[in-house]
Amino acid sequence: MPKKIYAKLFDVQGNMYCYDVGSNQIIHIEEVLADVLKYYNYDNKEEVVETLESRYSREEVIRAIDTIHDFNREHGGFILQKKVKLRFPFDKLEYQKLLDSFLSYLILDVTEDCNFRCKYCSFSGSYAFSRNHNRKFMTWETAREAIDFFMARNHAILGSTDRGLSMGFYGGEPLLRKELILKSLDYLESSYPEKFSKFKFLMTTNGSLLDENTIKELIKYNFFITVSLDGPPDIHNRYRVFESGNDTHDTIRKNLKLLESISPAFFKENINFSVTMAPEFKFVETIDYLKKEFPYHQGKFNFSMVDPFDTTFFDHFDADEQERTFNTQRAQLKADFIEDRVKGTNTHCLACYFKDDLSSIHERYLFQLPDIAYPNGICPPGLQRVFVDADGNLHICEKGNHHFPIGNIKTGFDVDKIFLYIDEYIKTTDSCENCWAIRFCKDCYLTAIRNEQFSRSKKKINCKLRKKSTLDRMKMYIEVSSRKPDVFLNSFLTEKTDIINEAFEYIRSQK
Repeated sequence: MPKKIYAKLFDVQGNMYCYDVGSNQIIHIEEVLADVLKYYNYDNKEEVVETLESRYSREEVIRAIDTIHDFNREHGGFILQKKVKLRFPFDKLEYQKLLDSFLSYLILDVTEDCNFRCKYCSFSGSYAFSRNHNRKFMTWETAREAIDFFMARNHAILGSTDRGLSMGFYGGEPLLRKELILKSLDYLESSYPEKFSKFKFLMTTNGSLLDENTIKELIKYNFFITVSLDGPPDIHNRYRVFESGNDTHDTIRKNLKLLESISPAFFKENINFSVTMAPEFKFVETIDYLKKEFPYHQGKFNFSMVDPFDTTFFDHFDADEQERTFNTQRAQLKADFIEDRVKGTNTHCLACYFKDDLSSIHERYLFQLPDIAYPNGICPPGLQRVFVDADGNLHICEKGNHHFPIGNIKTGFDVDKIFLYIDEYIKTTDSCENCWAIRFCKDCYLTAIRNEQFSRSKKKINCKLRKKSTLDRMKMYIEVSSRKPDVFLNSFLTEKTDIINEAFEYIRSQK
């Protein structure tokens, strides 16, 4: 089959657009050019003219073909479809050097216990390949060893970049181990005083244990705290319940009000919210609640969906009906968001939901498509974050299961195993090599992990969803920018640092 031009055509409100994979540009095009792009391959000019002669004049088709050649010459775009080889950018020796000196984020899994029993939780027992809640916790000896392990491996990133250091506490519910957390911070400050000021401290909590003393201790260390809150009581309490089965919303909200009364500035700037969207979807009501309850809040609102794979959670829902409901509500919120941007107003929680959708398009780099690319959205294992479980084992990240260890704090990183995982993951991405959305793909290991292996079938399902969402993002970006061209001049988008590029620079400096 002859190759076609590497592009994605789509319509926005009756206007034709082309996303050109070769140059990474989005172009407003005429209908004749859109039709020519469906057939032209640089060797079949007369054939394309004959194919389209019933719709356009010969001159119109030839002008469109000339436009293709001009754009190719000037921007390197409208290339023929090609396979892009996915490859990890470092060899083993280089990566070992990075793991020995370039770590920036330590996460301690201080407990696998929780005082909640959220029904959609991956540790609830409804997920086939995940652990259940249990009483396992990290000992002080393991926490101390993990801190020492990390502190011995971050000197290069401090010396060669502007990046600071981070330490996060994870669970279960991490505040069940508050004393261990405080002891870890005291140890870090007393043992590494010259680096302590470089640290940012983070925690994800269900918010139920935020009493006055705990709040003041967290403020002392300037923690950035993510609190799980799914919306008003009738929505939140559907799934987020105490171990006893009792509702949790009022307890969380009371504690948040206490925190705000103790330090309004800390509450406004250091508190983030994690909002899980679950069926039956009432997303509009959730956004309305967040707007009303937190009108001046400056922290992040992180929205996520319940993981649909390998779980019994969705068994009693009609999947098609729930998808229609969610899409209808999202369309309504998207219209509200676009109006927000055009008018210059800012509903913060709504902006947080759509923020990444726009930033992935607006902040893209306009360079020619390479022959070799870094695989999708995977993070460099161990480098971007060091996740240490209660037993001292190192893992790819805190969000996955524990079936993919990459070392131990006593023996160090297992680089051979890391590269094995990367190779196994790349094998699931065979359809990525000539996918039009390859430059926007942020799918990571989690989109392919099933039990103790990487699943090609699971990856393909997520790929289909990713392409659909990427196209939706492009359309929304065009809708916003076409109605208000200067909307991104005073952008609410945030600049992101790229640890891969920083690592490249460091490796080059060592040669």
